[in-house]
Amino acid sequence: MSLTPGEGKRTAIHPLSRLEERGFFMEKEKRFYVLTVLVEDRERAYRDVNELLHQFAEDICLRVGYPVKEENVAIIFLVLKTDNDTIGALSGKLGQIPGVRVKTVPLKR
Repeated sequence: MSLTPGEGKRTAIHPLSRLEERGFFMEKEKRFYVLTVLVEDRERAYRDVNELLHQFAEDICLRVGYPVKEENVAIIFLVLKTDNDTIGALSGKLGQIPGVRVKTVPLKR
């Protein structure tokens, strides 16, 4: 009695392939967010803010900055199209910079 290829053998199924079948590795949904950044001490924080925004540049659709030199503050408005994890990472990192306050608003569909 001859066996055809795969017949009579148990084939191992990789555990991740079952998760893929169930949709656990779907691409993250992207949506629009508005991020308002208040830099309360431009001299101390502006460089760090700009470097961080540069790291997330591919997600930023619009950036408008309003520096108020006489008060040493700056207001930055951002519109981003990204997923929830990325906006959380960006706003969290911005919020850790001393002298920076952040407000994030997701846009409804």
